[in-house]
Amino acid sequence: MNRPIIYLICILFLVSACSGAETVVKKNWVNKENTLVLQDLTPSDLAFKDSGPALMNALEDSLLAHTSFVLSTDEGQYQLKYKILEYTKGSRGMRLATMGLLESAKSKLTVKVALYNKGKLVGGWAVESWLKDGLRSEDALFKEAADDIVYHLRGGY
Repeated sequence: MNRPIIYLICILFLVSACSGAETVVKKNWVNKENTLVLQDLTPSDLAFKDSGPALMNALEDSLLAHTSFVLSTDEGQYQLKYKILEYTKGSRGMRLATMGLLESAKSKLTVKVALYNKGKLVGGWAVESWLKDGLRSEDALFKEAADDIVYHLRGGY
């Protein structure tokens, strides 16, 4: 008889242990000092259909992990514009089978990047990333390119 009552009390405590939060925001200012807007200028033809969004996702992850930039979609103090000039997917199976020796199986990505501060060009560079081994997927190609772009943003090279 005591056990069902104890179970019922435990269930009541667990159910009542929910939490919540409520926020009321009243502001009329915008902090844009370290906001960054990413802009993909890659053509929307079939050759680059998936490469632009894949690089955008890798850039977002790398920027959030390694910088203090706040990503914005509207407008920001900085704009990072990029255009994929070349993307060759290659063949992962052939890279794995030939241990990276076959040049035609290699994945390659070439990106041209420009950084603007309030509409004024402050830096530009070209990034080339390639993948010869078959152990990693093409996602590693975009991640390495994004990490290289972020390294440039942080003042590297």
